[in-house]
Amino acid sequence: MTGTAKTRDQLAGNFDSPFATTRTPKNQDFQDLVASSYNLSDDFGKVELALKGTRTIMTGHETFTQASGNFFARDPDGADRNFDPSGTFVNGTFAYVVNLAGSDFRLTFDSAGIAKQVHRGERVLFGYVLLTGWIELARFAADNAPFAFKGSTGVMAADETFAAIDGNYFERDPNGVARNFNPSGRFRAGTVVYLVNTAAAAFAVTFDSTGLNQAVAQNQRGIFGYNGANWRKIFVG
Repeated sequence: MTGTAKTRDQLAGNFDSPFATTRTPKNQDFQDLVASSYNLSDDFGKVELALKGTRTIMTGHETFTQASGNFFARDPDGADRNFDPSGTFVNGTFAYVVNLAGSDFRLTFDSAGIAKQVHRGERVLFGYVLLTGWIELARFAADNAPFAFKGSTGVMAADETFAAIDGNYFERDPNGVARNFNPSGRFRAGTVVYLVNTAAAAFAVTFDSTGLNQAVAQNQRGIFGYNGANWRKIFVG
């Protein structure tokens, strides 16, 4: 025997009435309760568990409503854009926002409220809490593993730049001459970059030559962090 999903009121009737008439709830009543568990929530509303929404290229700022769904993949198409909630939302509503930008442009979620930026390649989960408003629940990098190192190795033929989408781990051989390895574009505060100089001879790779200007010598490793305004040295050695 399997249960049938029922509303809160229907379940209340199943359990309240039997006790009022001294009848014990039936086994079926408990099976219905289990089957209905995903529909239950607190008194403020209901959390939708299925993802539904849209994937589009933006032509301007956009808004979404409760009825729009909860999954939004957006390409800001060459400009920073706002993606804002509009109207009334049920407590427990969530919105999963993906930035599909082909270049370094951001989405700002709830620009008049929490104003959280979603950078190129990021996926961010937001939730709506009654009396509090929208909050950020989780943030994922492009590879869906925000704490994993990703990046590249290579022999440099000239000075190089890297963007946030390129990763956070870089092994570079400056190839017989001192080189610069510079961040380019915008980075989220808290970004950490790991740079290894794999030179076969005593030539340095300088990180952020126009700002921090920190040299990483042959066989050294440098760890750098971005505070939202400037790059800082965490460790070089």
